[in-house]
Amino acid sequence: MVSDQSAGYSHSGQKYQLLIFDWDGTLVQLSGRLFEGVKPVLQSLSEQGYDLAVATGMSRRGLNQDLRNLALTELFPVTRTADETFSKPHPLMLEEIVTDYDTCVEAALMVGDTEYDLQMAANAGMDSLAVSYGVHTAERLLKQRPQGLIEQFAQLPAWLNNLNKQIDK
Repeated sequence: MVSDQSAGYSHSGQKYQLLIFDWDGTLVQLSGRLFEGVKPVLQSLSEQGYDLAVATGMSRRGLNQDLRNLALTELFPVTRTADETFSKPHPLMLEEIVTDYDTCVEAALMVGDTEYDLQMAANAGMDSLAVSYGVHTAERLLKQRPQGLIEQFAQLPAWLNNLNKQIDK
């Protein structure tokens, strides 16, 4: 199920420029491997001009090691970890990323697999997209009223393209 505005919230009308991802459960499985399709989708989004970032409850050391091991360091020039700022659901992590990219929260989308990811986005005044293949169930995620829900990471480009078409109308 790919859901647009699945919980009744409408998008601000501005296209997203900055995509911020949770790490564990969104991009990476508990085994430390990427979920299917993550790397090519991220590369494609970067090539399309999207800015990419990570906001995670991990440590800086752990995230840096994962980024190197998975050859993703170049795709994420801006990242925030729980040991260098407030942890989720406090909004500071997202606010710092938005500031680093010199953009606004309306142009950013938080993609996550837990209610804490989505609460952090809401606390920052930022839109969110839930992924149902991670830690929390779709039912639990939808209670946070994200802009949408995807069941596979590979559905993200289609979700973004559909939203952009709606905005262009």
